[in-house]
Amino acid sequence: MLKYYGNLEDDISDEGHSEVQVCLDEVNRGGLFGKVFVAAVIWNPLLPDDNTNKCIKDSKRLSKKKRHELREYIEQHAIDYAICSIDHTTIDEINILQSTFKAMHQCLDIITARNKIDRILVDGNRFPMYKCYAHQCIIKGDNEYIGIACASILAKCSHDDWLEEICRNDNELDKKYKLMSNRGYGDPRRAPSATRGRGGWSSSARAASSTRGARCAARRTSRVRSARRGGPSPSPSRASRCRT
Repeated sequence: MLKYYGNLEDDISDEGHSEVQVCLDEVNRGGLFGKVFVAAVIWNPLLPDDNTNKCIKDSKRLSKKKRHELREYIEQHAIDYAICSIDHTTIDEINILQSTFKAMHQCLDIITARNKIDRILVDGNRFPMYKCYAHQCIIKGDNEYIGIACASILAKCSHDDWLEEICRNDNELDKKYKLMSNRGYGDPRRAPSATRGRGGWSSSARAASSTRGARCAARRTSRVRSARRGGPSPSPSRASRCRT
């Protein structure tokens, strides 16, 4: 079972209660398609260690069925949670990293309006300070701390629900770009023709041209071609390094 950040027994002994920790994680920062999603969760560390609680882990290590089962459990048992997303227009204006931070701060605006918090825990290696709250960045935190894993699951389920909805509304998106299988992270066979917007790779109303998508797609294609020729591969793009 994943753990609480800090020493739960000491916190309760010293303060009479556990720290109120807001845990943040994102999905699709490294994708080529669609919105970036962020979830914030305040988890109750005093919940009993039942079988469901023990199953909570990084969303990437769970099946789709299990993620959705745990999503319901998390929404029912979390002290509070919030989910925000940033669309392709803003991403192309301020870049993907700043858009991720923006969504994180939006989640925190919601959470702090309803709760008094002690600490912010962020999956990753950097985060711009939010007001005067203490924060801790934890690389691969979603595989270590239960609150971050909960945020990972909520963000992943929200992203996938959105992706499936737009594919239902425009069948050509999945037929042409296999979005239901690659989840928006791109298909190298389609990369040369992908002008990709954060809203889509088509001329539909949800699509828009994205320089970020075109650059990343081109880099991925270059790596694939170089590997096939047996030559050295160019340095990986940020998108491939940050895949979530």
